Amino acid sequence: MASTIQKTGIFILSLFTAGIIATVALANNTTPSHVYQETERLLAALRSIGQINEKAYNAYVPDTSLRHPRHVLQKARECNMLVTKILENNDITPRAFPERSSPSEIRPADVKKGVTHIVEQLQALKTSDQNEANTESPPVSGKLPSDVYNNLKHICDSLTVEIIPSDVYRIASAIRDNAIMIYRQRGGDVEELPPLLRVSGKEPEDVYRETWSFMDNLRILALHPDFAIPGGVILPDQEQWHIKPQNVIGLMNDALAETETIEYVLGMNNRAQIPPFVAGKIPSDVFAVIYQANRIVEKIIDSENERIKEIKGEQ
Repeated sequence: MASTIQKTGIFILSLFTAGIIATVALANNTTPSHVYQETERLLAALRSIGQINEKAYNAYVPDTSLRHPRHVLQKARECNMLVTKILENNDITPRAFPERSSPSEIRPADVKKGVTHIVEQLQALKTSDQNEANTESPPVSGKLPSDVYNNLKHICDSLTVEIIPSDVYRIASAIRDNAIMIYRQRGGDVEELPPLLRVSGKEPEDVYRETWSFMDNLRILALHPDFAIPGGVILPDQEQWHIKPQNVIGLMNDALAETETIEYVLGMNNRAQIPPFVAGKIPSDVFAVIYQANRIVEKIIDSENERIKEIKGEQ
């Protein structure tokens, strides 16, 4: 009897172990092409429930910057945030976006898991007829992270959901909080933090340009050896005219991906969480937060330059 129980236990353990090995092997074999195929499935799912603005989709201008896995994962999170709004507008409680498998590395499997999560969430919005619609997509090959990023951006920018300042404020707040955490990690005095100013009369264009300036300062900071990240901080093509909310929140998410990566190379284990939605925010509120974040990064740059001068003076 005991022998039978023991054999059964070993059999179950073997199945469990085999399942883990198979999952790890599958994750390791996931390529950007597999992720791209999943984004096509996301597009088909959104189209099947009428959540793609075809006019916006057809007018999309591709992003030409070289993208890294960190940008792709953050773009998937951005898409998830917008799809979450669609779900909540239909009284559906969304599930949390899945965590990546390793804090030290972003893998294609992490992005694919995130995109699959969004697709599965959309099932709650489908009617029986829509569930029967084919949302599978054919296999593709030769895709790079930049291709996946562009396809996700194409989809995000074409969603029918309205992006409002309160949405962008959430991302700006996480960026600012990350900047404060980096400032403190480098020994900055909290009492000397640049203040959050009261501003008025700002438009989305002002928010976009201040965010772009923030990323340019982040690029300069990442030239310091301690802050260097793979490929450096990527500055996208700067929009000059007809800046839309999609442009602003997209740039904000790029900035968030870069600040989190700098935190990782500094050995910081904590990341600022995106705060809950707060209604009633206006572009001036968002501008004030990203302006403060920009001044904090400038203060870190000045501090690092002084640190280098002191080191050179001692040599």
